[in-house]
Amino acid sequence: MSNGTKPYVEATTRESENRSSFFSFMIMEFILLTIGILIFLDIIPIASGYMGTKIFDLVILGVLFIIFGIVGFISYKKSKTLKNDAIREEKLTEEIIEYVTGCYEDPVLEDMSDEEQYFERDKKIRELITDKFKGLKDSYLDFVSEIVYTELFPDKQ
Repeated sequence: MSNGTKPYVEATTRESENRSSFFSFMIMEFILLTIGILIFLDIIPIASGYMGTKIFDLVILGVLFIIFGIVGFISYKKSKTLKNDAIREEKLTEEIIEYVTGCYEDPVLEDMSDEEQYFERDKKIRELITDKFKGLKDSYLDFVSEIVYTELFPDKQ
């Protein structure tokens, strides 16, 4: 029952993506450093014959090295923050699942179609969640209500 919000991305996924970005930038830093050393030692010759081009190329490589290092460092710091967020989110999700599965009472929905039953059950699950856990983002509510629904009705997917 999405209301137009962006799909929810779990904190563990965001943390993993940031960590992956960090490693990608560090690999690029290693490649840039290696290329810079090889150019400086004339192992990789520059096509132009005068020294100004070589210095210019090394300066450009140095600037890229610094930029990639900064972006990599930011990704690393953000992944550490997201790791803590992922732990908190996992605990909250488990708490919500435990709470709703413990107190959910299925309304009598015999005269409804499967689709109508789904929406009524989902509405009830969302009410239970929002009554107990205030201030959840809509995208997270969508995410966790689907998990709870699957827990309560594994045969109704």
